[in-house]
Amino acid sequence: MQYHRHMPYKDPEAQRKYQREWMARRRKEWFEQNGPCVDCGSNENLELDHVDRRFKVSHRIWSWSAARREAELAKCVARCSPCHDGKTLVLGEYARGESHGNSVLTGDQVRILREARKNGESIATLAREMGVNRITANHVASGQTWKWMK
Repeated sequence: MQYHRHMPYKDPEAQRKYQREWMARRRKEWFEQNGPCVDCGSNENLELDHVDRRFKVSHRIWSWSAARREAELAKCVARCSPCHDGKTLVLGEYARGESHGNSVLTGDQVRILREARKNGESIATLAREMGVNRITANHVASGQTWKWMK
């Protein structure tokens, strides 16, 4: 069989690179057509958000066939990362950063840790009371995690 230049790549790494770029273009085009964020109007750090997570099949859809991808995208809106995290937190959908290993914090606990840090109080004591380790509590208090919480 004779191969032509427009045929699939023989080199697996070249093929993976092409596929990554192809999926990135699909994603970018969808966000250009469906952005900005439905909550705040930002075009920065847009993410795919399933309006009702009970009907979510996957968020890794950019390589799917057009029909299958469009069916999944019909369940979604564009949200910026902070609004997506906030919505997930408010609805109890376990936002990134809410769960740290086996530790789970509430929004109120995050506020308490941050206030304590501002006031120079002991984070270690609060961490023990909240059932999280000191390192997790320090990351939360300093804003390294739970970045969407102001």
